[in-house]
Amino acid sequence: MAGATVVTQAVLCLQYTTLLMSSQSAPKTQWNPQETQALLDHLVAHKSEGEGAGNFKDPTFNAALSSIGPLLTLGPPKTLKLFKNK
Repeated sequence: MAGATVVTQAVLCLQYTTLLMSSQSAPKTQWNPQETQALLDHLVAHKSEGEGAGNFKDPTFNAALSSIGPLLTLGPPKTLKLFKNK
Protein backbone atom coordinates (compact mmCIF):
# COMPACT_ATOMS: atom_id res chain seq x y z
CA MET A 1 0.00 0.00 0.00
CA ALA A 2 2.83 2.41 0.84
CA GLY A 3 4.42 1.76 -2.57
CA ALA A 4 1.24 2.78 -4.36
CA THR A 5 1.11 6.01 -2.36
CA VAL A 6 4.68 6.88 -3.33
CA VAL A 7 3.98 6.19 -7.00
CA THR A 8 0.80 8.30 -6.86
CA GLN A 9 2.65 11.20 -5.25
CA ALA A 10 5.44 10.97 -7.81
CA VAL A 11 2.95 11.04 -10.68
CA LEU A 12 1.14 14.02 -9.20
CA CYS A 13 4.42 15.90 -8.76
CA LEU A 14 5.40 15.16 -12.35
CA GLN A 15 2.03 16.36 -13.67
CA TYR A 16 2.23 19.53 -11.56
CA THR A 17 5.75 20.25 -12.82
CA THR A 18 4.63 19.74 -16.41
CA LEU A 19 1.71 22.10 -15.86
CA LEU A 20 3.98 24.78 -14.40
CA MET A 21 6.45 24.51 -17.25
CA SER A 22 3.76 24.73 -19.91
CA SER A 23 2.24 27.85 -18.37
CA GLN A 24 5.54 29.76 -18.58
CA SER A 25 5.65 30.96 -22.16
CA ALA A 26 8.61 32.55 -23.82
CA PRO A 27 8.45 36.25 -24.67
CA LYS A 28 6.47 36.91 -27.83
CA THR A 29 8.35 37.93 -30.92
CA GLN A 30 7.52 41.40 -32.09
CA TRP A 31 8.38 42.73 -35.52
CA ASN A 32 8.76 46.46 -35.97
CA PRO A 33 8.05 47.98 -39.41
CA GLN A 34 11.76 48.44 -40.15
CA GLU A 35 12.51 44.76 -39.51
CA THR A 36 9.59 43.64 -41.67
CA GLN A 37 10.60 45.95 -44.52
CA ALA A 38 14.26 44.90 -44.28
CA LEU A 39 13.26 41.21 -44.46
CA LEU A 40 11.06 41.84 -47.48
CA ASP A 41 13.78 43.90 -49.16
CA HIS A 42 16.32 41.14 -48.56
CA LEU A 43 14.03 38.43 -49.95
CA VAL A 44 13.19 40.52 -53.02
CA ALA A 45 16.89 41.19 -53.62
CA HIS A 46 17.57 37.44 -53.39
CA LYS A 47 14.42 36.19 -55.11
CA SER A 48 16.47 34.05 -57.52
CA GLU A 49 17.47 31.95 -54.49
CA GLY A 50 13.79 31.23 -53.81
CA GLU A 51 13.58 28.58 -56.54
CA GLY A 52 10.70 30.39 -58.23
CA ALA A 53 8.18 29.60 -55.49
CA GLY A 54 9.54 31.57 -52.54
CA ASN A 55 11.09 28.48 -50.97
CA PHE A 56 14.15 30.18 -49.56
CA LYS A 57 16.88 28.05 -48.00
CA ASP A 58 18.62 28.59 -44.67
CA PRO A 59 21.59 30.55 -46.08
CA THR A 60 19.25 33.21 -47.46
CA PHE A 61 17.48 33.57 -44.12
CA ASN A 62 20.78 33.55 -42.22
CA ALA A 63 22.02 36.45 -44.35
CA ALA A 64 18.79 38.34 -43.62
CA LEU A 65 19.11 37.54 -39.94
CA SER A 66 22.54 39.11 -39.68
CA SER A 67 21.49 42.25 -41.54
CA ILE A 68 18.24 42.75 -39.63
CA GLY A 69 19.67 42.11 -36.16
CA PRO A 70 20.64 45.75 -35.50
CA LEU A 71 17.05 46.87 -36.19
CA LEU A 72 15.65 44.99 -33.16
CA THR A 73 13.67 47.25 -30.84
CA LEU A 74 11.18 44.92 -29.09
CA GLY A 75 11.06 41.35 -27.88
CA PRO A 76 13.66 38.61 -28.03
CA PRO A 77 16.20 38.39 -30.86
CA LYS A 78 14.87 36.82 -34.04
CA THR A 79 15.85 33.27 -34.94
CA LEU A 80 16.06 31.37 -38.21
CA LYS A 81 12.75 29.62 -37.43
CA LEU A 82 11.03 32.95 -36.78
CA PHE A 83 12.27 34.28 -40.10
CA LYS A 84 10.91 31.28 -41.93
CA ASN A 85 7.54 31.63 -40.22
CA LYS A 86 7.31 35.35 -40.94
